Amino acid sequence: MSIETEHNTPNELANDATIPTNERVERLQNWAAIVQRRLDSANEGMIPEAGPDAAERETADPLSRDAELLREIEKAIEQVEQ
Repeated sequence: MSIETEHNTPNELANDATIPTNERVERLQNWAAIVQRRLDSANEGMIPEAGPDAAERETADPLSRDAELLREIEKAIEQVEQ
């Protein structure tokens, strides 16, 4: 199961008290790495891989969506680490 299907938003994962703090940070960092790879691939002219929001990607700019998602993940990491 992918992190993006397991948690709807980075904030949802950050606030999941059933997961230990260090594991939440690790999952968020892994999620950020996945999104960064998609952004890097798109910048190299490759089509971003389909994710759980594939239908949304067809109508929205995938680079903008992933860039925003990456910012959300970074904020969630900061929130968890505080």
